[in-house]
Amino acid sequence: MQSLEPIISSSPELNLNAKIPTETKIVLRPELISESIAKGMLNRGHLMSAMSAFDRALQVNPKHRDSLKGLACVRSLLVAGGDLSHLCESGIEHILSMVMESDRGGADFVQSLAALAAVCFGNEAHSHATLIHSGLIDLLKKVLDECILAPTLCTVSLLFYLSGSEEFDIHAVAFGRHMKPVLKKYAADPNIVMQSSWLMANISYAGNDAVETLVGGGAVDALVEAWRNYHMDDEMVCIRVTNALSNLASCGSYALKTLRKSGVGELVERCITAHNTAAMKAFGEDTLRGF
Repeated sequence: MQSLEPIISSSPELNLNAKIPTETKIVLRPELISESIAKGMLNRGHLMSAMSAFDRALQVNPKHRDSLKGLACVRSLLVAGGDLSHLCESGIEHILSMVMESDRGGADFVQSLAALAAVCFGNEAHSHATLIHSGLIDLLKKVLDECILAPTLCTVSLLFYLSGSEEFDIHAVAFGRHMKPVLKKYAADPNIVMQSSWLMANISYAGNDAVETLVGGGAVDALVEAWRNYHMDDEMVCIRVTNALSNLASCGSYALKTLRKSGVGELVERCITAHNTAAMKAFGEDTLRGF
């Protein structure tokens, strides 16, 4: 401001003082501020701090999708421990090397997978580096084939953050085939069900073959069955699954017919009544409009 004084003083007739803005035109909503802080904490591996920040964002706006995704991510990655900062801050290349070199049966492997998911959350550059890393996609398929809870949960979470890009689409059908056995084995695990539901929604965007794999291959029925049998009392699971099924329903008549046959509309109505919150009502009614 001081550097502008000579200019302002030299032309008083222009009344330049009145033209200097005194406030920003960009208004950041409180939940966006908390969400930005949470994403930064998550990318750096501070899981408990990220969870608290996502919680604050959802207290302001319970219907904010990105904060719901972030909170579900943290819940899932806690399987590897509460602090991954020592790994996340070591850099993407070091984390990728650890994933490729660690014993798949050991704690280091689970931690490195969780760290990889954390640094890829909302980070396109890291997601790109992960997708093109030699041998990684084949390794993730082996993890899902073995279907051990902790590494499977971290892998499903990671794949959700990688999905939705053209680079991922070429692998969508292959990963879609893994969804039914994963959901059948871990139907009672809320984090597996939440992360799998949104991964499946993203896989479905890869085209008709991907939709056929999920619907015809039984993954959609397995998701609905897991939700109905184990998670109707968990509002967060209900919101995430409802939102994911809404996306799947938009993929064409084949998917929509399967969802209707599975009784998804009735399940959504039950969730709206049982949980009776603004968030459940918003996501539920949005889904029902597609039915």
